[in-house]
Amino acid sequence: MAGGSPWSGRVVGFDLDMTLVDTSAGMAHALRAVNRELGTGVDVDAGVRALGEPPRDVLARWVPEDQMDRAMRALASAFITGGLPRVRPLPGAGALLTGLRDAGARVLVVTTRRTRIAAACLRGCGLPVSDLVGDRSPAAKAETLREHRVACYVGDHPLDMSAAACAGVPGVGVLTGFHDAGQLAAAGAGLVLDGLADFPDRPGAGGRPWR
Repeated sequence: MAGGSPWSGRVVGFDLDMTLVDTSAGMAHALRAVNRELGTGVDVDAGVRALGEPPRDVLARWVPEDQMDRAMRALASAFITGGLPRVRPLPGAGALLTGLRDAGARVLVVTTRRTRIAAACLRGCGLPVSDLVGDRSPAAKAETLREHRVACYVGDHPLDMSAAACAGVPGVGVLTGFHDAGQLAAAGAGLVLDGLADFPDRPGAGGRPWR
């Protein structure tokens, strides 16, 4: 689809966690490490289901403020040392990103995860991207999407769809995370897909699945 592809010259934005990569096992490992190191009572299952929200906001549900910096350091360290090997690409991610690149598009990842760790996730999963912007709050995601003039933003979380709507760009929801089609649509998704393999082969909702 190179050359005259309708995606040529466009920027396609993606969330990271549970959109391109499955970080659930890695995050569970890291949250258990926080509990062991600090003696906190983080609900690991609930913490994993909150993937896509800023990690500090998630930990704040169980961790006192005076322990928060230590908890964040423990979370990052455990994710890097033991979580990264547990991260896996989601079905269709590699083929879609390669196809978009070959079609002349640029792939931009915008994530709440820290840039260094996000880059390690992508590298470990063999996923090629053009640009990566990490450590973005939901509000900051919208600013980044506008700055990069994305054609659409793909994500699994209602906050991703809200960011796309705030940026004035189409939001494409994928059901690979912990949220259903109704939640994604209510947050502003214009198109909801079962997974990345169903991504349309041209801009707009009328394209055929990318296969």
